[in-house]
Amino acid sequence: MRVLGNFEIHTATFPKSAAATVPFITTQFEVPGPDTAANSPADCAAPTDFQIAFNSKALRPTAKATLTSPSAFRNSGLLVWGTSHTFVAQRPGTYRFVCLVHGSQMSGIIRVAG
Repeated sequence: MRVLGNFEIHTATFPKSAAATVPFITTQFEVPGPDTAANSPADCAAPTDFQIAFNSKALRPTAKATLTSPSAFRNSGLLVWGTSHTFVAQRPGTYRFVCLVHGSQMSGIIRVAG
């Protein structure tokens, strides 16, 4: 399966359930040491320390692009105009994918016959 970037940003990410566990953006507040999760500026001692960050797990392609299990995490990384990513199905099955940028409302199914 080859996924092409187009006029807006997308990812092609397997499985579809990754939309619930791999957010495209994360929120945090910047402090010395490890960043701490935050839901809003009110969670921070200094609201100006609140940050919205892109999740590198959503932005970068996974090292493997083979579809070997419907539940294995595989990601195209961020797709933009002029880019593409190819997944190779090595096992039959029903593979559900999602765009991490747009969430579960932008998803699809690939069925690989044996």
